[in-house]
Amino acid sequence: MMEWLLGFSTLIAALYLLSRHFVSHESSTESPPAVPYLIPWLGSTLQFARDPVSFLERCRRRYGRIYRIVVAGSEIVVVADAASIAELERDVTKSLDKVDLVARAVRVVTGINIEGDQAVYEVMKNKIFPRIAKAFSQTAMTSHFLKEVDRELVAQLVKMGSSAPSTILNLLDVTARPLYCSTCIALFGPTFPYEDTYYDFKLLDSNFNQLNTGIPFVALNAVRARKHIFRSTVRFISSWWDGEGTQYIPGISELGLEWLQELKTHGLSKTQASTVLIFVLWGSQTNIWEMSFWLLHHLASDLSSQEKLREEANKFNERRGESDIDTSLTPLLNSAMTETLRWVSKTGIVRRVIKDMRVMVENQVVHISKESILYADVGAVHSDPTIYPHPDQFDINRFLSWDNSQHGAQPAPMAWGGGAHFVS
Repeated sequence: MMEWLLGFSTLIAALYLLSRHFVSHESSTESPPAVPYLIPWLGSTLQFARDPVSFLERCRRRYGRIYRIVVAGSEIVVVADAASIAELERDVTKSLDKVDLVARAVRVVTGINIEGDQAVYEVMKNKIFPRIAKAFSQTAMTSHFLKEVDRELVAQLVKMGSSAPSTILNLLDVTARPLYCSTCIALFGPTFPYEDTYYDFKLLDSNFNQLNTGIPFVALNAVRARKHIFRSTVRFISSWWDGEGTQYIPGISELGLEWLQELKTHGLSKTQASTVLIFVLWGSQTNIWEMSFWLLHHLASDLSSQEKLREEANKFNERRGESDIDTSLTPLLNSAMTETLRWVSKTGIVRRVIKDMRVMVENQVVHISKESILYADVGAVHSDPTIYPHPDQFDINRFLSWDNSQHGAQPAPMAWGGGAHFVS
């Protein structure tokens, strides 16, 4: 037994020394610093898969605003500098792969690759997305659909409170679960498997960062959850779909039925239609879950802001019946939402390097090798004290009293935010 332990310890030590040797010999003076790891190929897979945001934050503090990690045999170059990320997004040298952000997000959320699938892409872009934009626009605040969401949301909250009046509830479940259930019921009716898929959606959403890299063997639980959501959605639409649209779906909204009819009319299969519906459902939930959680979390200890927001809400509700709602009536709410967006947006921009390139980071030219995965760490930018003073403090007034003369032009949370995710 002792011989076996000694042999195993020797092997681990040898692998560690080999990994350090491999990292140091692969580096050049222009290359980003490499985060050491113990086992080749595995690298930092476990730390990244467990909690990518915290892991990347620790790496940034130790290695700076650009560094390399190895995840499941792939080298990821992480950039955490706002100016450098902006330069990379422009990609003047054409060193990065072309990415269709919608197609990539659909792949992450559903597991289905729609790049090259013109039928799905066109119906989403030209038929479904415009209807979504109209349904959730400011002028639709008093629409029947959003009233149904409100009604179901209240019903879900009452149900949760009455079923466990003396139980300590998880705040994320108090915000996310009622939102998910009420949206599903308002869109697709009570026969949609919302109870059966909530925790799958929660797991999928919380692993968006890991799935976004496209690296195999990362976030396997989320992959299984994604498959379960997909199978459940296919089963939900099967009777209506196979019945040529004549089968009644109890409680489905006019909007939900219009989506199904558009998908059917344009010749999509059940699999393709389910892909679109799941992506739309995810898009209606992401951002809102964590934003609701963190805003409520911070407001719970800020009674003054609670009262001010209540006063704004009352003024807003007085004018809800007007066709043109004046958002200047809610300056504190606007600031609170933007600050919450900054607080929760973590998902990075992921691109593949198709030819060797150089990028300027903090006045230093850094070489990035072909075939690397480039990960722009948006979360680090939102925590940058040179952009947002005291970034670790939640300041509900931050965007209400921004001093341009002191801080420069007011920044906005970057696109491709995350856990909240797509932020534009």
